[in-house]
Amino acid sequence: MKENVPAESPCIQNVAVYCSSHEGLSPAVEKAAHELGARIGYREKTLVYGGVSKGLMEIVAKAVKENGGNVVGVVPKYMECRGRCSDKCIECEGLSERKEIMMREADIAVALPGGIGTLDEVVTLLATRQVGEHAVPVYLLDVEGCWQPFVSLLQDWQERGFVSKTLVKGINVVDDISSIPF
Repeated sequence: MKENVPAESPCIQNVAVYCSSHEGLSPAVEKAAHELGARIGYREKTLVYGGVSKGLMEIVAKAVKENGGNVVGVVPKYMECRGRCSDKCIECEGLSERKEIMMREADIAVALPGGIGTLDEVVTLLATRQVGEHAVPVYLLDVEGCWQPFVSLLQDWQERGFVSKTLVKGINVVDDISSIPF
């Protein structure tokens, strides 16, 4: 897939970031999370994320705050009860509602490498975009080639007729944070 980078948009205020709450990930992935958060903060944008104060989620949120941006975590009630949420939270019932709120609040969506939760969120973003529920641009930050198996799967499914060409063309796979237009 080619990188499809639109011009920077002044209309982008809320940046939804999807990523892992796991700790001890590769230094390259943690560095990308910090750089993404720093850019969001420096540009005085608002981070909208899963709200957990662990792993990449915490790295991104901390970098946003340290660089002057705002942070809003969208946290299911059962997670907050465990004391694992960000300082500014939108409380929701569960993961499905969290995805809905994050999509609704986002002007742009960026996915760092992550696990099954991140993959679920990206697939939901793509499926709901395809049927016209939103027009949020979707960017996959391809650190260490992490998104390549997913991209290959989608390309294979496109060739087999399971997904449309417009879906595949609507995914922006980038390996450089400066390629994301905010």
